[in-house]
Amino acid sequence: MAKGSGWLQHEQNQTAENKSTADCRLSEERQRKLAAAQKTLLLDEEAAYEIAYEAMVKASLAFILAHGQRVRTQIGHHKAIIEFCELQIGTQHSPLLHALDRMRRKRNQVFYDVGLITQLEAKNAVDAAQQYLKLIEQEIKRRLPPPPVNRP
Repeated sequence: MAKGSGWLQHEQNQTAENKSTADCRLSEERQRKLAAAQKTLLLDEEAAYEIAYEAMVKASLAFILAHGQRVRTQIGHHKAIIEFCELQIGTQHSPLLHALDRMRRKRNQVFYDVGLITQLEAKNAVDAAQQYLKLIEQEIKRRLPPPPVNRP
């Protein structure tokens, strides 16, 4: 996925402070998604799977933003998000990124075609989301300065 491929646009006026603020907001959102997926797991496997996937996508978007990029919303952008993360994170975490891509394909199958999410698949998705969010938090912290401290 090349920079000129149309999937990414560079955030030209984005300061480190803006990146930190955006990451804090996205961090809260992805953590809420993960908590919702964990609670939903006992009620609805498909919903838990979907929410876990959304948490991982939100984390990926924050990671991309930390790189000064933004993904354009168009057909296939979730695949582009995963490809960007694979390129930036490295092969040591490829099993987790492959799990995210499998979740993307399975989610599409269930949503657009006929498919079923089992209890085990849902639990594995929630576990993968938990691991992925931790990884992304670490990667973003390596790239961004700490958020500004608000003092009276």
